[in-house]
Amino acid sequence: MSATARPAKALGIDLGTSGVRAAALAADGTLLDMAVFSFPNAAAGRSPSVWWAGVQSCLAELSARLPFKDIEGLAVDGTSGTVVALDASGEPVGDALMYNDPCPDLGIVEKIASEAPTNSPARGATSALARAIHLSRQPGVSKVVH
Repeated sequence: MSATARPAKALGIDLGTSGVRAAALAADGTLLDMAVFSFPNAAAGRSPSVWWAGVQSCLAELSARLPFKDIEGLAVDGTSGTVVALDASGEPVGDALMYNDPCPDLGIVEKIASEAPTNSPARGATSALARAIHLSRQPGVSKVVH
C-alpha cells in the first residue's frame, strides 16, 4: 500500500500472535498506509525483544513512506491476557506467557479456585491472574504487565 498526499493523523500498532501490524490513518479514519512484520515462528511470538523489533520495523517502513509530523493520536493493542514480567528498569524478564498458556504452577490455580467465585474469569489454568502470579514469583521480577 502506498502513502497518499493526505497527512496521517493517527497511528495504530497491533501486536498479535502472528506478528506486528502498524497502520497510518487520515483524520476521517481512512487507511493511508500499513506495514506488517510477521514472526518467523511461534517461539518468536513469545519474545518481547522480537515484538519490539517488529514495532521498530513497521514504524521505520511507514515513516519512510509518509511523514509522522501530523500524527496526533496513537493506539496500541496486544493479545488479550498475555502477560510479561519486567525487572526494576522495565526490561522484560524472559518470554511472555501467552493468553492461552496454562499457568505452570498448579498450586496457584488451585488457590485461586478456592477463593474466587465459581463464575470468576480468574479461575482456571489459563487465567491471566494465575499466570501473572507465577511470573511475579520469578527471580528479578519487579512487575507484571499485559
